[in-house]
Amino acid sequence: MTVTAVLEDTLRRHLYAAVEAVTPSPSGLSRIRAGIARAHKPRTCPRREGNDMPDNKPLTVEVQPIALGIGDVLLTDPDHPGQDVNWLITAVGREGGVVIAEYVTDDGKEGRHGFEDPRVWLTVVPRLTDAPTPSADPVETAETSEEAA
Repeated sequence: MTVTAVLEDTLRRHLYAAVEAVTPSPSGLSRIRAGIARAHKPRTCPRREGNDMPDNKPLTVEVQPIALGIGDVLLTDPDHPGQDVNWLITAVGREGGVVIAEYVTDDGKEGRHGFEDPRVWLTVVPRLTDAPTPSADPVETAETSEEAA
């Protein structure tokens, strides 16, 4: 056995011993679930007539590509900063160090954009409470499809 394997085995035995000494509380699971529910609420913005703020301008936020959420609407073309767009984000994933966002345009066309610079700031309208929540299925990338094979 290598030194690493011995250390792993020792750590595993100590952790098992510590776990065996724990006696769960009858209400413990409900407290854990309540904490998870509070911690994972989706980003929301207030609902108003037409989803607009009082001055008829939508609530916008600046986010970096990795913080894009399903249901967010990207307002500026990342490759052409002066060009306005209205891309509804449908999926977000990674291919290596590139953040990939899939989107649908106003006219129903689907697209995909790779953000190579993770530090760039994007202007978005965050998803509303009744927008779809992120799916458990990640965007299939070259890395994930190779891992599955």
